[in-house]
Amino acid sequence: MRIVISESQSERMVRIIRKIVSNMDFEGGVKDFDVYSPDYEDESPTYDIMLNLNYDWIQENQFHAQQYLRNVRAGVKDKVQKLTGLKNIYVGTTMK
Repeated sequence: MRIVISESQSERMVRIIRKIVSNMDFEGGVKDFDVYSPDYEDESPTYDIMLNLNYDWIQENQFHAQQYLRNVRAGVKDKVQKLTGLKNIYVGTTMK
C-alpha cells in the first residue's frame, strides 16, 4: 500500500527533522546539515539528510574519523526514525 503525503505535510516533516537534528551534539565534526524532501516520483520516497563536515576537525581526528562518521550517520538515522516513525531516511555526508 502506498501512502500519499501532501506537499505541506512533507514540508512540515522536513521542519520536524531539522529540529531533531539541530538538537543533536556532533562534537565539532559536523558544521551544519541540510534536509531534503522526498521525490514522490520515486518508487520509494526518501527524506535525505546531508551532514556538512568540518574539514579541519576531520583532518585533526583522522584516526577516528571513519568510525565517528559511521556512528554519527547511524545515530542521526536512528533518532529521526525513533521520533518520527519514518522508515525511508538517508543520511549522507559531504565536505564543505
